[in-house]
Amino acid sequence: MFQERFLGSGKIFDLDSGYAEYKLLAKISSAQGFFVIRLRDNAVWKITGSKPTKRTCEMLDLFFMD
Repeated sequence: MFQERFLGSGKIFDLDSGYAEYKLLAKISSAQGFFVIRLRDNAVWKITGSKPTKRTCEMLDLFFMD
């Protein structure tokens, strides 16, 4: 079970799609943290912006989803 004491600015959380509790994602975002999650097939989302990355490694551009 996730404990809110782990929330904090600049922290990155890697969550499984089975953990797609949107209230938790909102709390992480409100605490100025970040999360990476594999969405379920039936999730509704849209890309609201993007940020290019340096091409010094094999990394995808970052996308901001709403």
